[in-house]
Amino acid sequence: MNHYYLELREGEKVLKRRKTTFASELKDRRMLHFFKASHQEIYFKVSPFEEELFEEPKKEENEINRISISERSDRREPAGV
Repeated sequence: MNHYYLELREGEKVLKRRKTTFASELKDRRMLHFFKASHQEIYFKVSPFEEELFEEPKKEENEINRISISERSDRREPAGV
């Protein structure tokens, strides 16, 4: 059984590795692209072995969600205006 991964690399160093599927590859690639710097590359990897995942910390994801929610709430007009 093959395992599918997206890797964010800087040269030979793997910075992030996320498990993916053919169905969700595009969505996962877009999410990983958010963390990509101009000198880093995203690679699709197929491996017969299950490999260690390097995921972004949950705190970072929560911070992104909090910021995007607060940005949306700043754009809303007060009720009854």
